[in-house]
Amino acid sequence: MEHVTFLIVLVDSTVKLTEKMKLDCVYPKKATIIQTSWMKNNLTHKEYIAVLHPVYGIYITDNYKGRIHFQNDSSEDSSLYFIKSTLKDVGVYCCSIQTFPDGTWEKVIKIVQPDVFEVPERQNNHVLTKPEENVTFTCPYNIGGPVQQVMWERIKVDQMDFIVLCNSLGQKSFGSDFEDLKMSTSTCIMCS
Repeated sequence: MEHVTFLIVLVDSTVKLTEKMKLDCVYPKKATIIQTSWMKNNLTHKEYIAVLHPVYGIYITDNYKGRIHFQNDSSEDSSLYFIKSTLKDVGVYCCSIQTFPDGTWEKVIKIVQPDVFEVPERQNNHVLTKPEENVTFTCPYNIGGPVQQVMWERIKVDQMDFIVLCNSLGQKSFGSDFEDLKMSTSTCIMCS
């Protein structure tokens, strides 16, 4: 019997292509940031875009000079700002932060053309909360029905961020910005 294996790469954020845009990349924990690297994943290779180092400064490759920048080279915010983006910038990007003592943390961001970026219809079940307050998200479905997985996303005007994916076995996968929910003693995410 043959088995087919699929590798599913979850994208942490999807960003709509605009002339000026920000690719968020902020390490969610407290650690010493050694270096941040930005790459674009092309079909056959990774294209290095920029490196941000707290001592040695910023290096930007020739293809991106004058089109991207960082807000602050000494900040813990490694977000990449595009100031002159084009259709060539559509694709999958990776922000890789090397830290001590935690090691490497990565965030995958996909830039899509404006006509592909779809914000789901507005729902009437808004949830408002204050910082540090508990919040409950529910997704009603029939047990034993066709639902195999549920994905929660944070939706903004020009960006969608993957929070958590729950499957029918109760397993959870978190987006990079929300990995700390997995380890939190005060957060309970039940996938059932």
